[in-house]
Amino acid sequence: IHLEQLGERDWQTRDSLKDLGVLYVVMNRFDEAELLLKKVSKYGILKDLDPDALYTKSTLGLMYIEMERYEDAEPLFDELRVSIQSLQDVSDPKMLRVMNHLTGWYFLSGHHNEAKQLCDKILKLGSKSASEGHPEVQLAKRHLAILLSTCPEDPVRDGERAVELATDLCEQTNWMNYDYLDILAAAYAEIDDFGAAVKWGNNAIELLPEDTDPETRASMQKRLEQYKLHKPHRFKPEKTEFDLTLEFTQIHPQSG
Repeated sequence: IHLEQLGERDWQTRDSLKDLGVLYVVMNRFDEAELLLKKVSKYGILKDLDPDALYTKSTLGLMYIEMERYEDAEPLFDELRVSIQSLQDVSDPKMLRVMNHLTGWYFLSGHHNEAKQLCDKILKLGSKSASEGHPEVQLAKRHLAILLSTCPEDPVRDGERAVELATDLCEQTNWMNYDYLDILAAAYAEIDDFGAAVKWGNNAIELLPEDTDPETRASMQKRLEQYKLHKPHRFKPEKTEFDLTLEFTQIHPQSG
């Protein structure tokens, strides 16, 4: 309706096309999504730091990752990186989501220090523009706890801070989120407190829903066995080990 009544350059048309394109990505209708999202960008309606413009780019980038078209994803995320570098304030929480999407790309492409720095920036900007419990702030905190406890690069890890972040996430969810407990276990393993790592790893597995997929359950069990042998966990940045979604960039490192 917008397209016929208002024309392709109208802002309402732009938003309608963008939203439909995002929906198509969620539905794995990638060809249709690419057509619409490129159309949104084509008309030059969006400005470089407009949250919708950046969200369109990050959506396209995540779609290309799902299609394993990394050569197409990389320039989009490079553009996002340049745009976000100068960002000093966030008036639209959607910008936090875009930054989390970029963090996901950094994880996947092995740029762990950049991911760490961006997580810190999200937490800093998010504390000014959103509540402590905002989903995107929580997600950045989760990403950072994973990096600090399980990154394969020694200089990136900081077990003590990882324990603080993971503990905070667990407290905010009344210690009933198996994912956060699993991260807390990894954080304790990083500081060589394997007794606590085994405890929280066991608790995380006990909280798994009955319909949890076997791969997730097996990965958590494997990590637990590592802790029993006094071995910390290190993630591997491979596409099959990531679940990058549009709503929130969930990243699930598997056992190595």
